[in-house]
Amino acid sequence: MKQVHGTTDLAPQPTISRFLSALTCDDVLHLNRLILTLALDYIRTNHIDTVMLDVDSTQCDIFGHQEAASFNAHYGVTGFHPLVAYIAQLNLLLGIKQRPGNQYTSTGVKEFLAPTFALFANCRLMFS
Repeated sequence: MKQVHGTTDLAPQPTISRFLSALTCDDVLHLNRLILTLALDYIRTNHIDTVMLDVDSTQCDIFGHQEAASFNAHYGVTGFHPLVAYIAQLNLLLGIKQRPGNQYTSTGVKEFLAPTFALFANCRLMFS
């Protein structure tokens, strides 16, 4: 993060961990909405009329016991199986949805993308 941001004046990892641990479900929903709004502002400012969405699931292995983690038979490990959405041509994150490890790849995609579809209604959406 320090390399990406270009400064050493960032909070230390324990401070960031405490901040993230203090977030409520409402806070996460508001942050997700903010991410979408900032992405839309960027698209409008740069006159991008076609948005290429890249939606994937990924495996996050865990160690020890973590709430909502479960076994993923495809990967053969216990962990989480989150959904991740990007604007492909910009490599811009749109959102992440945490899911138990035993979820099928496309489970919950429609609900996950509903806010994106609503906010980007005036853009031409394509999928990569």
